[in-house]
Amino acid sequence: MASYHPNDTPQLVNALKYCSAFPALTLTIVEHDRHVHGQAFESFWLWIYFSLFNSAFSFYWDIEQDWDMPWIAAAVVAPPALPGALPGPVPL
Repeated sequence: MASYHPNDTPQLVNALKYCSAFPALTLTIVEHDRHVHGQAFESFWLWIYFSLFNSAFSFYWDIEQDWDMPWIAAAVVAPPALPGALPGPVPL
């Protein structure tokens, strides 16, 4: 029987990456079926949302974790200093 360990978080988030594809794929199948039969697809914006979420999350995870290139997190945590900027807070 499998058990959860605190260091399993990356594997759980990686599984979430693959699970986030199911709503997008399901709505894609429904959209195609409706399109083929000439019917309106009422969930268009939901389909777009899930597709964009899955694409953005998969892109982030693949670059940041799977390829071990932490350039996104590094840019958010420590943005590059401006040329000529003072190091540290400016006293008033």
